[in-house]
Amino acid sequence: MGTRQCVNLPIIRCNAESCAATRPYPLRAWALPLAGLAVGAAFGVWSIASSYAAEPIDASGLAAYGALFGAAFGLLVGAIGSLGAYLARSFRRVRARNGVKEAPLEIQLPTDCGNAPRIGIVGDFAVQWARGDTEALAEWLADDVTWTRVGGATHSGVESAVDSVPPFAPQRVEVISIITHGRLASCDGYLEADGRRVDFSHALRFASTSKNAKIAAVRSYCIET
Repeated sequence: MGTRQCVNLPIIRCNAESCAATRPYPLRAWALPLAGLAVGAAFGVWSIASSYAAEPIDASGLAAYGALFGAAFGLLVGAIGSLGAYLARSFRRVRARNGVKEAPLEIQLPTDCGNAPRIGIVGDFAVQWARGDTEALAEWLADDVTWTRVGGATHSGVESAVDSVPPFAPQRVEVISIITHGRLASCDGYLEADGRRVDFSHALRFASTSKNAKIAAVRSYCIET
């Protein structure tokens, strides 16, 4: 069976690493480094200004202060780089705990799903759910979302994505059909890995009919064989 492509769903075959590379790094991962940079720069300027106000210095003294500030700034940038690397590793560990592994993933999507804008969102939602990418799923979920796994528990809030991912990291996922109408949408398919298979169906309700509306409710049916 050949690769099938759906309108508005350009990613057909990828692995976890290359798919993740196409998604912007989470904004909050930069918050602490940027805050450190701002505080360090402000402290350096304040130190120089305070010293100069207390005891005026000549040009050579100012140059010395500038050199010291430059060295401190360089150390700060290095620390920010190290922190960024640590955060990147932390995100990979979190994704690994939630079933996202750096392994090839074969993705197939339907060809006859039309061109409704929301179809692309639903398709991406199904694929990211199968991959266990909770960061990506959270982008589509409303803050007060409810996620019900039929036969299981109902979870509330964006954190519900963590409790609703598949029980294993798939090697293959196929989305068989995608249907949208107004605020409602659904998709079904299956995922496989090492002899295990989960057939799934997601019924989604969006917060509004706007194309940028987030998902307000999810009802998932999953059967593992």
